[in-house]
Amino acid sequence: MGEDVAVHHPGIQDLNDQFSSKLQETLIDFKALLASGGGEYQFGELSAKVFNLDPTEHQHWRDSISLYPPDAQAEIKRHVVYALTRTNAQGQDAPIPITFKFKQGQKSISCTYNPGAHPSFDIVITGYAQPMASTLSERRKYKKGSK
Repeated sequence: MGEDVAVHHPGIQDLNDQFSSKLQETLIDFKALLASGGGEYQFGELSAKVFNLDPTEHQHWRDSISLYPPDAQAEIKRHVVYALTRTNAQGQDAPIPITFKFKQGQKSISCTYNPGAHPSFDIVITGYAQPMASTLSERRKYKKGSK
């Protein structure tokens, strides 16, 4: 992914934080998107909402995720929805954290469930463009400081 585009949207750490330390906020935003979209949401819009992307950042985000073909987008989204919609035995929300990992190689999307006292998922995205390592907030600070 070109740095001129990638600089405007969430990085790898942002995505991992979104589905771990910001998991409850993400769940609230997920439910709001589903409610406003008739039970559906467009791939990438959840991250755009969680990170409050401004119009320029949002357009760059939309452009960059279009590098992922529809079938790859659908597969990633399927795993995200599955993790977010888990409930406990009492029927209460119990979303499961996700860690995104990016690798070089033949294009594939895989998901591994890690059971235990604190279950989680690893979604491994291989052969596709990856977000930047730095966080969006770091890049936003740099951008503001460079003006």
